[in-house]
Amino acid sequence: MINDDDDFFFIVKRPAGYYIIDFENVEENLETSAKIFGPFRTEDGAEEFIDKFLSAGYTSDGILFLEE
Repeated sequence: MINDDDDFFFIVKRPAGYYIIDFENVEENLETSAKIFGPFRTEDGAEEFIDKFLSAGYTSDGILFLEE
């Protein structure tokens, strides 16, 4: 888990590679949602992606990155 102020990013390993999971804050409807980025070939690559792109914030939906 990587904590960047109020954002928590989880890196999980699956057979296809490493994925970043960003759980969004629970809103009024009390439903949790998450955005998933990946796959990345290495855990270090996923961490670097968080540092370069996600920690500054993002607004796009449905983003899928296929390589580091």
